[in-house]
Amino acid sequence: MGLVNTVDVDFRKWPDTPHWHHQMYLLGDDDFGRWLWAPRGTVAQKGEADPQKAEDTWVKLIPTEGWWSAIFRTGSDLDLYVDVCTPAEWNENSVKMVDLDLDILRDRDSGIVTLDDEDEFLKHQVDLGYPQSMVAAARTTAAELMITVEQHREPFGEVGARWLEKAKELEAGGHFPPLSLASRWLTETKATHSPTVSVIIPVRNGGKYIGAALDAIASQDYDNIVEIVIADGNSTDDTVSVIAARSVQDQRIRVVENPGGTTPAGLNKAIEATTGDVIVRCDAQAELPPDYVSTAVATLHRTGAANVGGVQHAEGVTTVQRAIAYAMTSRVGIGDAAFRYGGPEGEVDTVYLGVFDRQKLDDVGRFDETLIRNQDYELNARLRKAGHTVWFDPSLSVLYRPRVSLRALAVQYWQYGAWKRHVVISGMAPLRLRQLAPPLLILAFLVTGALFLAGSRVPFFAVSAVYEIVLYGTTALWLFKTRDKAAIGFAAAAATMHFAWGAGFLVGRRQRPTDV
Repeated sequence: MGLVNTVDVDFRKWPDTPHWHHQMYLLGDDDFGRWLWAPRGTVAQKGEADPQKAEDTWVKLIPTEGWWSAIFRTGSDLDLYVDVCTPAEWNENSVKMVDLDLDILRDRDSGIVTLDDEDEFLKHQVDLGYPQSMVAAARTTAAELMITVEQHREPFGEVGARWLEKAKELEAGGHFPPLSLASRWLTETKATHSPTVSVIIPVRNGGKYIGAALDAIASQDYDNIVEIVIADGNSTDDTVSVIAARSVQDQRIRVVENPGGTTPAGLNKAIEATTGDVIVRCDAQAELPPDYVSTAVATLHRTGAANVGGVQHAEGVTTVQRAIAYAMTSRVGIGDAAFRYGGPEGEVDTVYLGVFDRQKLDDVGRFDETLIRNQDYELNARLRKAGHTVWFDPSLSVLYRPRVSLRALAVQYWQYGAWKRHVVISGMAPLRLRQLAPPLLILAFLVTGALFLAGSRVPFFAVSAVYEIVLYGTTALWLFKTRDKAAIGFAAAAATMHFAWGAGFLVGRRQRPTDV
């Protein structure tokens, strides 16, 4: 970009509400980042308040990377003002950041450096629901900046002063007058950052849970959910009547028929019946927390991801359900899948449920209806192959009700294994090391069992002993941790998952949509 280009600076508050907006000239770039300049008299607007004019000349540094931006200015008691904020998101001639309250100030005369607005930061952690990963990044950045600014280490030494002098010289030349605020900004910003949301739910015989799922959606704090579309797969229980009762209270609820009954077909039919810019998938057995949609939409915008998801927080009601829930939230039960138990925020292979950018979802062709299971994993693989990002945000934690019996759990995981083999062999998605553990466990028992029959008993007893020690040791830990007698069933639930998944992967026959 040349010097005559202007940059639209959109400084916001978490999760995505207007804070400060103004335009600046592009002054130049160096090793520290991009330098912008606002001449004296430049108009700025705070939130929806009346615009105001700058009384002095100032330059702003947007770093190449980092959780901050800095202002160097004339005519003020402060020669430096550093905002702790989310990393800059550039889009052609605009840049967006989210202010995180903490500010580092340096007095012009005394050189004293102070940390400002820490009380506001503490308050907003609770009131605005800052994710813990963001809080940690903000605190670390503030601590590092205090030292760097106090020591006048660049770019907080002579570099900023030189860019400010360059801006003053240009302003004195009269070629670059004060910038006016684009009158269309507020309307466009609201439309861009508060996209319409459609919630979709595939369901078949989910009458026991669908009411709670819909109540959780009705309690969302996001104010632009325009529709809730449920794809019913020929339910024979009270699912339809429960939905009908809720639809009287919430006019956004609509039902579309899914005669095939499969999950991917239902998801696609629901998507086709929606108009939202963002698609939020929910399951009948899931309950979204009140800030789920608002947080996910903000994360979509902040990261530019195609799909955002969080943690599947399994929680049971009955004794067997609770035992299964413990197995589903343990590394011994399900390996290192972050969406089962949490982990750091960032790019991943797949996420639970999913909040999708509709355009990016449409670009790759939606869900593959030939896949009874693993359709979400395969879709996320396609999104990543197309150059998009699948993003895990641990602050998105969804309550999930597991199967109510070990038999139902075994059927579920048998299908998971069989369909995983299909998507891997067909090249639809890659195989991860954690997914090899269950089939290798079964093969280990088969090989050592054959040796046992041939007269060599030690290998079989060794494998069996190690496996039992791990299972029963973890059972004891869960029992101690939860003080819940249901944890005694951890070993049975975990073994059911391991052997059903592994056997399904090795010999399971994938069902055709017509079989379901």
